[in-house]
Amino acid sequence: MLHTVTFMLKSLFRKKNNSIAILSFFILSAILLFSYNHPDISIMEFLSFSMRLGQVGFAFFMFLSYECFFNVSREEYTESISTIKGELSRVIITYISYLVLIIIAWIFFIFLWQLGWYWHAHIIYFPFIIHMILAIILNCFLPSCIAVLTGAVLGLSIKRTAAYGLILTFLILSSNIP
Repeated sequence: MLHTVTFMLKSLFRKKNNSIAILSFFILSAILLFSYNHPDISIMEFLSFSMRLGQVGFAFFMFLSYECFFNVSREEYTESISTIKGELSRVIITYISYLVLIIIAWIFFIFLWQLGWYWHAHIIYFPFIIHMILAIILNCFLPSCIAVLTGAVLGLSIKRTAAYGLILTFLILSSNIP
């Protein structure tokens, strides 16, 4: 089992593009959260600004998931893995779980940033913190998980040009652009 886990991590981060993309995404999230950090905005404005990161996460994780699963379907070992009963589904579940762990790290980063902002503003009110956690789950975590699953389905079944077209269509339809 440990050999399988190390193999999947090496496969996920084998290409520098994935590692650079994940690091850039965390840096972009920090820049966006820092740009919303004005002392003259209200509490709810800061919460609504930081929840806009959910759209960025949706786009990022859909593209990252597609690229990861497209590479899984294109690798040479897919044919040999598919000969073992249930192994391909285990590989897919492992990749999805790694992407969800990256989402959880990102969500934790957003939560700590918001908690620090509220602590600095001397707002420690337990029902508000519960509301903040639920807002993060609803606006950032769930769309990112849906994006991972959608990217996985597209990566395993559709070629790159058609998949990028569908991903861009999903992004345009799900955005709040007037």
